[in-house]
Amino acid sequence: MKIFYSVLILSSLMTGFAAQAEDVSATLSITGDATSGPTGCEVNMNPTTIALDTIDLDALPWQGGNTIPKNPINLSISGSSECYALVLADRMAYRFVGTPDAGEGSVLANIDTSSQAAKGVGIGIFDMHGKFLDIRKTVSALDLQRITMQVVSLKGTEQKPTEGHVSGNLTVQIERL
Repeated sequence: MKIFYSVLILSSLMTGFAAQAEDVSATLSITGDATSGPTGCEVNMNPTTIALDTIDLDALPWQGGNTIPKNPINLSISGSSECYALVLADRMAYRFVGTPDAGEGSVLANIDTSSQAAKGVGIGIFDMHGKFLDIRKTVSALDLQRITMQVVSLKGTEQKPTEGHVSGNLTVQIERL
């Protein structure tokens, strides 16, 4: 009999609680992003500053021509495993960004504007074999590990090369293909 009364009291309490409960709704705001993990890639250059060799005006290579490579700059890409996979699949390229020359636009302009600035010259970029690289075009990261730079005689301008200082800036970017 005690068990019966206990069950009866317990069931009465439950019914009473249920009868007094109000229906109160709540809103849950959910936001988020779905990603495939970190995919950041980074260009590494060594060294990051160079001094171009002094060269006789008569020995300047022409813009677009090849040269003997000197003072290499090592290029590499680091980052996630996806980044390395893109390089190995030849789906990653370097893009050279800088002020182009006023003639053909395929080399870096001499940005020195002082009275001692050289005229009629630009800064050419070459691969490790001395082959000319046009700054308007991308170059496969799989095929390029080193670049060199040299003062070149500009084509497409009427200015003859003159002696003087040469200065330029180059940014190397990554482009996914």
